[in-house]
Amino acid sequence: MGVPFLLADLFNWTLAATPAAVLATLILMTARSLLRYQISARIFYFLWLVMLIRFLSPWVPSVDFISLSFPVGAFQEGGIGLYDGRIVDAAQDAPYNQSVMASQPATNYQSKAILWKDVLLHVWLAGVGILMLIFGYIYFKWRRMLASEKPVEVPPILLEWLTACKKQLNIGMRVELQMTAHISTPATYGWWRPKILIPARMIGQLDKEDWTCILLHELIHIRRRDAFWNGLMTLLLLLHWFNPFMWLAWLRMREDQELSCDALATGMVDKKSYGSAMIKVLELMPSSRQNALIPFISGKTKLIKRRVTMIAMKKKPAFTIKAAIIVAVFSIAIFSGVTIHAKQQPASDSNSQDAEPPYALASDSYILPAEGRIALHFGDTKKISKNETQTSNGIEIINEEGTPVYAAADGVIGIAGYGSAEGNQIVISHAADVQSVYSHLSDIVVQAGEEVKQGQQIGTIGSTGQSTGTHLKFQMLVNNVYTDPETLVQ
Repeated sequence: MGVPFLLADLFNWTLAATPAAVLATLILMTARSLLRYQISARIFYFLWLVMLIRFLSPWVPSVDFISLSFPVGAFQEGGIGLYDGRIVDAAQDAPYNQSVMASQPATNYQSKAILWKDVLLHVWLAGVGILMLIFGYIYFKWRRMLASEKPVEVPPILLEWLTACKKQLNIGMRVELQMTAHISTPATYGWWRPKILIPARMIGQLDKEDWTCILLHELIHIRRRDAFWNGLMTLLLLLHWFNPFMWLAWLRMREDQELSCDALATGMVDKKSYGSAMIKVLELMPSSRQNALIPFISGKTKLIKRRVTMIAMKKKPAFTIKAAIIVAVFSIAIFSGVTIHAKQQPASDSNSQDAEPPYALASDSYILPAEGRIALHFGDTKKISKNETQTSNGIEIINEEGTPVYAAADGVIGIAGYGSAEGNQIVISHAADVQSVYSHLSDIVVQAGEEVKQGQQIGTIGSTGQSTGTHLKFQMLVNNVYTDPETLVQ
């Protein structure tokens, strides 16, 4: 799979995930606004992480809610079309499809659509590249500043308190303390080799209770690997930089990260002592402060006041009936696309495979489109995930990339383009309501609307789209019903 196809796949997946990402963000933000004083921030932070993992998992069943309602087997008549790499009904667009096949202007229209998609792809890539440069500059600037700073000895008593806090949290990994003048509030730094950065100006200004509260807070960040999750959220921001809801999600996730950390820490120390430590740190901060990576005091004054308010409130149980409802609604919202697609598609495949063609076809009407070994036959079971299998509705021909692919019979090119799932794909309409489909091609050498003859080269074998290796996926439909290609070819 070449780099351009990988980038196009990533772009298509990002666009397809955008509506679901907006919906998930709106659900969580609404729930936070209405129930923030009734449900623990730990629940909301957990849900942000669920959303994060979901939308950084591109190779799962589609998250496009609209297209999930249109499995191929549900249609009994009409042609087929391509939507984001999936075959869908195109009966209602039959007049348009006929005009595409019969006229050059339709081909020009398709070319313009492809051109606009290329423009959007390059704009998206430019945004990703700019953000990568900005984030990279900030990160390496921090590393350079910390590495170039003259080492300052950490007070031994502070190391003793750190050891006691680690023991209280059952943390066995090595955690360093580093004194620095580059930050104004304690913060955690790093994931693989975590450090707690301590502002040098705070030494001698806080007592044991204050330092215990601060160290517990930072160690909880380390134990939960919050730096790792923040890195993943940054990656999601890079991909969805054009989506303002994703930036809001990032801000709210960081807020809930701090609030949930406070909730855990106040279960181990006196609430008044914890609130007092937070206020003392706030008072010691200069008016012009540097932002830390995961600081003890983070965010605007409004968030700081909210943190103090939440600390003073009666502790809420981590999981309540309301929390269970929020978790259920949110899970349904972001995973319903997976459930619907996973259940409907195999069913339609199964029905189509059991159906008999409505009429007999001559055995020499079609040819295999490419040379190679047939690794997967029609009706074979294929494992698509750890706990899920799918019945094949076509065949897979294995050969080297660039191997010519030929038209199985005379016909007209209905579709010749790229989709995120099937990669470069060609659909040929033949006589008697028969279509042949060629997927995961490396190259396409024909255009929509072009007439082709049996044996004419239309493309080459490749590994584009959601493909795990170089092969040709070949399918045939008779009256919009999947049919075993090997029963129709010579």
